[in-house]
Amino acid sequence: MLVLDEDDIDDLLLGAALLSSGAGYRIEKVVNLVREDLTKLGLPEVITCREALKSRGVVFSVYLNQIDKIREIERCVEKIPQHVESIYSEDIVGISTHALDTCDVAFAIHVSLMLNIPLLDCDCAGRGLIDYIHSIYFAKNKNLNPTLILSPDGECIYVHPMINPIQLSKLCRRYSSHLSPIVVIGSFSRSRNVRRNYLCGTISRTIRIGRELRKLIKRVEKDVRSVIKSFGGYVLFRGVIEECYLEKIDGSIMGLIKIRGVDSWSSMSMILYVRDGTIIALRDNGRPLGMVPDIVTLLSDEYVPIMYDDSLTRCKVNVVGIRAPDEWRTKAGLSILNPRCFGIDIDYIPIELLAS
Repeated sequence: MLVLDEDDIDDLLLGAALLSSGAGYRIEKVVNLVREDLTKLGLPEVITCREALKSRGVVFSVYLNQIDKIREIERCVEKIPQHVESIYSEDIVGISTHALDTCDVAFAIHVSLMLNIPLLDCDCAGRGLIDYIHSIYFAKNKNLNPTLILSPDGECIYVHPMINPIQLSKLCRRYSSHLSPIVVIGSFSRSRNVRRNYLCGTISRTIRIGRELRKLIKRVEKDVRSVIKSFGGYVLFRGVIEECYLEKIDGSIMGLIKIRGVDSWSSMSMILYVRDGTIIALRDNGRPLGMVPDIVTLLSDEYVPIMYDDSLTRCKVNVVGIRAPDEWRTKAGLSILNPRCFGIDIDYIPIELLAS
């Protein structure tokens, strides 16, 4: 078991911002919430997947659609163990973040501290999510894991495993749009299945990524490409955002961003197509630079990850591509997360081939 200190948590949020591909909130929007939790409740503990396997119980992954409403759902969080125990007759042995973005990581820390249950060194995606179904669980399993949809006052809808992922995604969106503007979603499985249902080691990896990225921000490390390459990434483009057409539709940020190249890319331009995160990056000649399931994300001129809820016009940016976890590159993974899933008529090409 490892206890995270404040530096670890700062690095975790920074790494999650990078892996979110533009989804989630800016770090400054969540860091104060997390620091309040640390002051009131102490430092979070993290256990490995191996440690979870030794414990007989349930792993619970949590998602909140509005992280700025975190103080309004404490009654809901307090009832989570009661709901899980009523279904499984077992205790929760670990809290998993649903995905690697700032919102999900901050909420998982909050739930872990409130319930005094350790964080688990894993997540459901290995990156930021574009939709609820883009979980590694659905890439590995034909059946759905049980899911709870909770209102702020703790009322619970139990979603039976027989429902399919598309129906679940629609149900979650309908619930948050019409029944409750704030919604907590949690999926769970027995700890003995943790390696099958989650990507293990992703929290510790994200902390290492954040630590390396912080070296760039502080200019301790000057070699941008070598730092990005150290965690499976590539510098794809550098430019200035000329046009930004993003709008919120059904809770998702959608649209496109046009970037004019600078430095060695000064004769080029590119377009990012966005649905919460980046779906695909294309050069002006139509040549792809990166695409889902690989991660394409923007860094500011100071190498800080840029979220799509920010004001982006005229920003100078570095476009970075990061290799997706191997599980997303399987036939099953690509069946639910590739450009064609979003109506783009391009077959998936791995980031390392495009970057070469």
